[in-house]
Amino acid sequence: MWLKQKTRMKLSLPIFILHLQIITFLLRIKKTIALSNDEKVNYSRPSIDLLFESAVRVYQSNLAGVILTGANDDGARGISLIARAGGITIAQSPESAEFKVMPQSAINTGNVKFVMDIIRMSQFLTELVIQRHQNQRLNSKD
Repeated sequence: MWLKQKTRMKLSLPIFILHLQIITFLLRIKKTIALSNDEKVNYSRPSIDLLFESAVRVYQSNLAGVILTGANDDGARGISLIARAGGITIAQSPESAEFKVMPQSAINTGNVKFVMDIIRMSQFLTELVIQRHQNQRLNSKD
C-alpha cells in the first residue's frame, strides 16, 4: 500500500474502521457507511464525489474532506460541495503525491482551504479532532 510506505503509521482496514468509529463517537452521531455497486462515476467505484455528496447531506458543515494522490479528477466536485456546506477541505500537496491529478484537480476548483503533505496532514487532522472534542466538552458544561 502506497500510503503505508510514506508514513510510519500502521494502516489496515480494521484501523480505518476504528478511526471512523472514533470520529463518529466524537461527533456524537450514530451513522453508517455502505459501499455501492452502482455504475462507476469518474471511472471509479466507489466514487469520492458520491461519498462526499452523501456525507454533506448528513454532516453538512461538520465534515472534513480530504483528497490524496490519484490519477483522475474524482473528488473535485465533492470537495466543492463540502466547501459550500462550510466544511473543511484539504488536499495533499501535488509535489508530495505519487499521482498529482486528483489533488491538483481539487485545488483547481478554488475550494481547497488547506494543502499539505501527508505527514503534516496526519498532524493537522489529529489536532482538529482533539480541538473539536475539547469544544464539545466545553459546550456540554454550559
